[in-house]
Amino acid sequence: MATKVKATSRTKTVGKRGNVRGVNGKGRDTNRLDPTFTVKPASEAEKIVIRPPQLKTFKVTLKGKTPLIVHKFSEKSKKQIEGNQQHKPKEARGPRDPKAEYLAACYVMPGSKAGAKGCKYAITAVCIKASMISACRVIDGLPMTLARCVFHVLAEEGGLVPLKFKGTHPRMREDTIRLPNGSLDLRYRPEFTDWSVTVAIEYNAAVISAEQIVNLLAVAGFSCGLCELRPNSKSGPGGSNGTYGVQTA
Repeated sequence: MATKVKATSRTKTVGKRGNVRGVNGKGRDTNRLDPTFTVKPASEAEKIVIRPPQLKTFKVTLKGKTPLIVHKFSEKSKKQIEGNQQHKPKEARGPRDPKAEYLAACYVMPGSKAGAKGCKYAITAVCIKASMISACRVIDGLPMTLARCVFHVLAEEGGLVPLKFKGTHPRMREDTIRLPNGSLDLRYRPEFTDWSVTVAIEYNAAVISAEQIVNLLAVAGFSCGLCELRPNSKSGPGGSNGTYGVQTA
């Protein structure tokens, strides 16, 4: 049985299953919108104004202060991971080839071959942006989440930007590293000296200025650096390689 409530001009009765029966118990469906109900327009203060971005581009040259050590993830390592995921039988390990490992660790522009005559060596554009974003840790007022959205380091081809450096080919460097299991291993990687790279940076001038970006690059060049054994490397105490200064046109 329904619970009866004395209906007045401002009371509602509750029927079976707790449903509202309407005003004065007349059974009007109160779940329906009142036809006289209107939505008031938002005031000027409540309106959201989204302005278009003010996109601009400028070029800047990063001039290396310390040697740059590069280590591309090799195709051989990719195939080994792919084979493990597909449960393929493991191939027997042959003797290590230091020169082949060194060449495989090089980034080269499309159409070039590491070690070949006239090869155009490169680094990734994303590693430059990563250096800039990481530098926000030591800058007040520019959170990393904001910095990611207000500028882009533009790549040329394949996500790469070409390197200029002393000589025609990088030096093969041998380093002793400690693996996660605690054992020691050797790495053979290219090292560039007297290096530089010129990049184009696109930014939203409504949020950040070109001068601020140049200053951010200067901080990143000192505090973070680029590629392997850089100051803010996550592995080990950090090195001193890959640091750079900034030259504007």
